[in-house]
Amino acid sequence: MYVDPTGQFIISLLLTLGTLALSGIAVGIVGQLASDLVTSVMVGEFVFSSWEDYLGSAIGGAIGGMLSLIPGFGYAAAVIGGTIGTFAGLAIDKATGSNNMSWADIGIQTGISMGVNIVAGLFTAYLRIPGITKGSHSFTQVWKSGVTRLFKYGHTMHLKTAAKGFVSSLVSNFSESFLVGACLQGIIKALYILRNLEKVKS
Repeated sequence: MYVDPTGQFIISLLLTLGTLALSGIAVGIVGQLASDLVTSVMVGEFVFSSWEDYLGSAIGGAIGGMLSLIPGFGYAAAVIGGTIGTFAGLAIDKATGSNNMSWADIGIQTGISMGVNIVAGLFTAYLRIPGITKGSHSFTQVWKSGVTRLFKYGHTMHLKTAAKGFVSSLVSNFSESFLVGACLQGIIKALYILRNLEKVKS
């Protein structure tokens, strides 16, 4: 019991976490891009975030993706990942001198992000895609079965199972909540920009 002389458990565990982290990074970057596109459409001109914001979203996505490994934690993972992504992006912005926001303002923006992500999770809690995230033989079920065998019985995680896990995590409750949250934040950003433009005109 609990002996792994060949190191297969550690390798499989790292493969599992790596799969989730990579899918989370992809979701984070796509989410930031979606947020920028929503903002741009509403404002009527191209408005794109800094590389620091994209890096922050990637960090938040990676953390959220790995947290989604916890059973039933997809919603919370999206909230935590999205919130960390906002904080990380603003903190990196401040560190590089891209913005002069105070830590208090960063805290407020992070709190707003958390609220937005909580709301986004409520909209996406029951979204399911047959064959991918829904069904007894879906990618999600194959992935969950592989993770269970890994942790409960010490079985090796196969690359095919990891690939299905990657696909399923790209369209999971975590990713759906993350993307919706990012779009909602894009709307908020656009409203803020439009409000400032109105003040300048007046």
